[in-house]
Amino acid sequence: MKKIIIFLFVLNINVLLSQEKTNFNKFLSNFEIIQADTISKADVWRPKLHIDKESVISFVTTENDCKCEEGMLWFRYEKMIEYDKYFIAFISKDCDTPRKGYYPYNENMLFVYTKEGNIIDNKIISRYGDFWEYNLKGTRKPFELEVEQAYVPKEYWKSNTGYPVPCKIKTYIYSITEEGRIIQKLLSKEKGNIEWDVDNQKSFIVRNKSN
Repeated sequence: MKKIIIFLFVLNINVLLSQEKTNFNKFLSNFEIIQADTISKADVWRPKLHIDKESVISFVTTENDCKCEEGMLWFRYEKMIEYDKYFIAFISKDCDTPRKGYYPYNENMLFVYTKEGNIIDNKIISRYGDFWEYNLKGTRKPFELEVEQAYVPKEYWKSNTGYPVPCKIKTYIYSITEEGRIIQKLLSKEKGNIEWDVDNQKSFIVRNKSN
């Protein structure tokens, strides 16, 4: 009897693992694959396909959902890269309704998964919105990203009357270890402005010449 119980337990575990693997493969199939040697901002810019609630629960962590009201957080598929030991995926996080005192934002998150679909590591790498702007570039192999993140200090939020907006700029380098851990290295701190490109209808970062 004991052997039968153990057999049924192991069988049940194998069925669950098989189903999780199937669900993960389905999850991965919604990402576009980065095949070029370089990675650009266009690879992680405003995707359209939402990630369903079940996949968010299984494959996306919400521990870094910051200042967003419950139920007002949305995730979208961006792009992915497959390596020998793990998958790397870019996921967009949109906060449509932030908590009082904050502004809507979009964040790009970097996830590293095992081949079985377990999260090894994840990190928010950039934010975009009324008071945030970023630039991004990198290489696929070896994986390395350089992210220039501009943000408007909170003391300027209420006094802001339009572009240009004074900002602080931090530039980071992201890489990934053999074990799949994300390494973040601060490259520089500078000051500048977030300005508006009237012709292309988008904001951009300008560093102060004195930096």
